[in-house]
Amino acid sequence: MLKWDPRTNCITEWQVPKWPQPLRFSGWGFEFGNWFGFFGHERLGGLACQIINCELSTFGSTKLVSTWDIKFPKATMQAQLTDELVAPTKLVRTLAITNLSEKHVGWLGDAVLRMVIPWEEGLVAEVEHREITHNNSNFYHDTEELEVALRWPDGRRLTVSRNGYPNVPPGLTPYLYVRDQPAMPQYPHDHCATPAWVVHARCLVDYPGALVFRLWRNPLILWSRGIIGRYVLSPGRLTNLWRAGEWRPGQRWSLFGVWPLRPKESFNITVEVEASL
Repeated sequence: MLKWDPRTNCITEWQVPKWPQPLRFSGWGFEFGNWFGFFGHERLGGLACQIINCELSTFGSTKLVSTWDIKFPKATMQAQLTDELVAPTKLVRTLAITNLSEKHVGWLGDAVLRMVIPWEEGLVAEVEHREITHNNSNFYHDTEELEVALRWPDGRRLTVSRNGYPNVPPGLTPYLYVRDQPAMPQYPHDHCATPAWVVHARCLVDYPGALVFRLWRNPLILWSRGIIGRYVLSPGRLTNLWRAGEWRPGQRWSLFGVWPLRPKESFNITVEVEASL
């Protein structure tokens, strides 16, 4: 059985059979954007984004669908999230991204399916067969493997696996990652109130069609992979630095990759979330 926020269709609680208490989520939904702007589903906003249309649907207590039409600088996109309880212990999550324009490319930087699970004593993560303890480091443990997991001391386990990204554009790479987020009460979001494990299934632009240069949080330029782009990406310059988006000193300068979705082009991210004991 699921519980969710009726404003967003974000799942807040999952009653897993034989688990001693419901599995609570302090964060859910999706995020996507292009470094000129981004949209956070759960928070109903973000940066330089406008909600053009929203449709929420529920099918009993086992399937939730939310469709969001979002306008960013240099893109107008639709994101549709479907969460379905296909078995008492298994959720299937699908995020479909579509460029709504019939004439213009839409620039995309990344797209993320997210879950935030409050940390408890002894709750550890598993990534590439390594056990990772929660150290409040906010470190991204990412992998291109097919699954990551959280494990409780009493044997409960939550496994997140990607079951194929068959139509992801060639410039994007699918990742799974976990992050040991500390409590950050300075931010007014539920998922920041206590320490938590953040689990993301993310498509990130690893082979950019263009580059966005930012000063602090201000995007300045969209560079094509023409003369300037080839110069910036050439060996010995920023080839291995742009994805992290950090230019020293002081992280004041950032460089991010984006990919052009063709008019009406779509792709999706699908993961399975399985609870066991």
